[in-house]
Amino acid sequence: MRTLFLFLLAVVGMVAVGQCDPCERNLTIAAPSEFTIAAPSEFTIAAPPELPFAKPTVDERVELLAIVFRLAGAKEFACKRFTKYDDAINAHFAEFKDHEVIQLAKELNKGTGLGEINISNDRVPAFAVACKITDGRVILTEENAIALEKYYRDLSWPCWPKATSLKFAQLLDDFYVKSRFHEFFVSQKDLYDRFEERFFDLYRFFNIGWFDTFYGTSPGERFQVYLLVTGEDGGYGTMLPRNDGTKDYCAIIGVHPTYVNDDGEPLYTENSVWSLMLFYNLFAFADPLVEKYYPLFKKASERLLPHTAERIQQSVNDVLTPKRVLQYYLTYATLAEYSKVHGHDDALANLTEIEKGGFVWFDKMREAVKRYTNDRDSYPTFDAFMPHLAEVQNAVVTDEFLRNLRRAKAKQ
Repeated sequence: MRTLFLFLLAVVGMVAVGQCDPCERNLTIAAPSEFTIAAPSEFTIAAPPELPFAKPTVDERVELLAIVFRLAGAKEFACKRFTKYDDAINAHFAEFKDHEVIQLAKELNKGTGLGEINISNDRVPAFAVACKITDGRVILTEENAIALEKYYRDLSWPCWPKATSLKFAQLLDDFYVKSRFHEFFVSQKDLYDRFEERFFDLYRFFNIGWFDTFYGTSPGERFQVYLLVTGEDGGYGTMLPRNDGTKDYCAIIGVHPTYVNDDGEPLYTENSVWSLMLFYNLFAFADPLVEKYYPLFKKASERLLPHTAERIQQSVNDVLTPKRVLQYYLTYATLAEYSKVHGHDDALANLTEIEKGGFVWFDKMREAVKRYTNDRDSYPTFDAFMPHLAEVQNAVVTDEFLRNLRRAKAKQ
């Protein structure tokens, strides 16, 4: 989903999982220039806290796909300010701009209408993480091609059908070998190392491990973070279903397009970490919890969405489903609790305004979260609390509540 352009968390960048105008599928996050979250001075950690997942790195597969689509003209993967890296890409890949995979990427990037294939934004790194690079070759297994197709089909988003994925992977492998992509990637190692160090340094201001304690569980190896160097459009989130019913979750964090150092290299900001925290919550925690307990929420959620979708769509440009909206509710409520606990007053102030964006029972959600945090003896995990949360939602979404929403909309 391209950019979640939502108050502070328009820090992201998709869900879901974008392009120059932030907002879309598989989460894209762009930090609005007028809202930069500063780490509170009273919450300074001498050393970066231990991460609940592997240290974020620049991934060869992600850079490969981003560079292919950048050569195909995809605006979201342009390096407008990072000219030094852009020049290096142009110099190394100049003779491959007409390669078959670039031509296919151009075609796949054109679709804009309903029902058309449109490979852009999060759909690009989604393909990357479905692939693997082994013995100098790019491989997409049939199993992963099927999983990729199913994931987007379930989201009513037509992209990466199996036949297209397998064809693209074959051409991508040819490009990888003939363009000596690995040589290019290795040549940029010092740059990538600096990006990783800068991003990791920001952790000293945040306590991402708090979320595992809050939820009472940990996604462990199922959540990975990759840093995107090609592109200046925020970040993306994606997931890949497995045959055993589990999912692998991934956050792709981009650089900020505005801030550069003296060498012209883009910098990460605190908002980059907020993007990561949003993805971590939305995918690693909210998605499996809502999936498991959705039958308890289903009736009220489906009745409510038609009355609120238009307003939510203005801040979360996503293919909205009742499940997805529930995931946002839980994610934002958790981030609000984190902000309160850790003294991020600006973030908390923005999150408390979220109800105006169509999340009409967010105040009740916050009250429910307070009950959860105050009674961990009864609710050792958020999993155990989900049935009560369903009761809260179902008590709010009454016939009278929906009539009031219709009246309010009619007066606008």
